[in-house]
Amino acid sequence: MTHRLRSVLVNLALVFCASSAIASEPRWISILPADQEAILDEEGFAVWTRQPGLVVGAAADAAIERLSQRGITPIVEFEDSGQWMYLLHHKPGFAAPLLAGATIQALSAEVDLYLFAADAKIELPRVKPFGAFQAIPRIPLPLRVPHAADLAGHATRQPSTFNPLVSQILASTNQPSWFQFVRDLSGDNPVVIGGQTFTITTRYSDAMFPTPLVNAHATEYLEDRGAQWGYTSRRESYSAVNSGCGVQTKPWQNLIFIVPGQVDYGQHQQVLFVNHYDTISYSVAQSNAFAPGADDALSGGAALLEAMRTLKDYAFKNTVVFAWFSGEEVGICGSGAYVRQHPSSDMWRVVNMDQTAFDGNRDRKMNVYNWDAVNSPGSVALGDAFVQANADYGNIIDPAKIVRDASKMCLTDHCPFWDVGVPAITVIEDLHGGDVCPCFDQSQTPTCHDTVTQIYNDELMFSQDYSWPSEKAAIAVVAQLAEPLHA
Repeated sequence: MTHRLRSVLVNLALVFCASSAIASEPRWISILPADQEAILDEEGFAVWTRQPGLVVGAAADAAIERLSQRGITPIVEFEDSGQWMYLLHHKPGFAAPLLAGATIQALSAEVDLYLFAADAKIELPRVKPFGAFQAIPRIPLPLRVPHAADLAGHATRQPSTFNPLVSQILASTNQPSWFQFVRDLSGDNPVVIGGQTFTITTRYSDAMFPTPLVNAHATEYLEDRGAQWGYTSRRESYSAVNSGCGVQTKPWQNLIFIVPGQVDYGQHQQVLFVNHYDTISYSVAQSNAFAPGADDALSGGAALLEAMRTLKDYAFKNTVVFAWFSGEEVGICGSGAYVRQHPSSDMWRVVNMDQTAFDGNRDRKMNVYNWDAVNSPGSVALGDAFVQANADYGNIIDPAKIVRDASKMCLTDHCPFWDVGVPAITVIEDLHGGDVCPCFDQSQTPTCHDTVTQIYNDELMFSQDYSWPSEKAAIAVVAQLAEPLHA
């Protein structure tokens, strides 16, 4: 097997995946071409993540040899000693930062693979807004297959006709209501939850779970508001095994609300409206104390609350899932766990909201990331549906200001859905043009925080009038896809 390049790392105690196969023969983390995945599956190769043109996964020595005999040889491989694995997604030309103890392998001009020893303390460097880390769980991905509703001739394909009930829903949405949710969840005012008063000044995952710090009751706030509107909430815990995030030292949670479909009884044609509600700041102490995250990502996330408030009064053909993910800021952890805890065959369309409130150059451009027709034609079709719904219901956003980006911009929670072949888009401020909030995440300082009241260049950094149309347009496409039947 000397014809393959191997980087043999020091054998360390495995933290998971300690199977008999690993004990009996060497196991290899391998990077392989992506065009023969059916054969990889047939030979017992576990695909852990998919990237354009290649896959990353693992198999035992014998399986690697069988693949080699069938003409499929690893591009590069590493002996599997239980390492933590992260992808660094970035714009071309961005230099992957060197980290002590990390093995780094370039996969393409836009993706690097980082491997950390199983017993390493993971501290990810600041790379946003130019890049982002995505953890790789050691959980095999299913083969990508079209959703049943997208098969040729199927009667439940994506709706394209104007629906007057969607117009009614949009008429009941309200910008002041949306903005109040942003204020409540970013600590701009106190809130009452279960009869007690709190000020939610941080949504740092370690502060929220498992028992919230006194200023980190965001999950309880969402549960309380949902209950007031008649929703039943479900907390879904996940560990580092589910997420692949080596930064996790305790379980975190995603929060789920569901509007059951009136025709989709088995909840197999889900329209997911998702957002990450965790935040981070420039230090651990600051993250625990004050990480308001008004733009990132409550500007987009409050659209989910406004949708929950308005959609509750309607019956829909398809199932609507509202998913609030934690851990996005430190490896896209929550959504990565979610797609491995639920069957991808039930996920039909995903609309992800992120930061939408900073418009520094005042050009009003809003991005829709939908990848490309070669790698994810369903996502491009979903981007088309967003543009169409925006136009059908009154040009909510100036159509000339919607910027479609075809890159695999894995800086947020749409990416794990792309990994399992589910069409997804992200609505976000003009990352494509580099016009991104200057004071969010680790770029915050003692004098510049991601709040609704922060002044930047003599103006409010959080622009309501720029952000709100994107929330309303997103609600339009979610309602259109869910197909309201009656009020």
